[in-house]
Amino acid sequence: MGCQIAIAFETRCIPGDLPVPAISDEEARLADTILNGLESCIAESERLLENDPTIGHIRANGGARVVNPHIWISREVMTEDGPDRWTMVLGLDINPDFGWHIEFEGLTALEVWAGD
Repeated sequence: MGCQIAIAFETRCIPGDLPVPAISDEEARLADTILNGLESCIAESERLLENDPTIGHIRANGGARVVNPHIWISREVMTEDGPDRWTMVLGLDINPDFGWHIEFEGLTALEVWAGD
């Protein structure tokens, strides 16, 4: 990807609840797994994006740069979909509300979807 990747923990379901819950041991374990396998996760993300029709459309219309790439670990998603679920989110400089979401289970990419 050629840029820094942030990690965002979402530890509460309803924004504004205070205090913000601390990162759990399970969330920290998942982050450690992701960071140790980050190179393969990036390769999987790039592979999935190459097959996404949105990429072709963006390239055909002048291109765009990836901005704000981040790993998103959501307590709600982990509770609903499983303890190893997380998302790689990639924004675009031409639309701050748009992003690709590559969903993972552990180090395995499951699907990619784009939206805002």
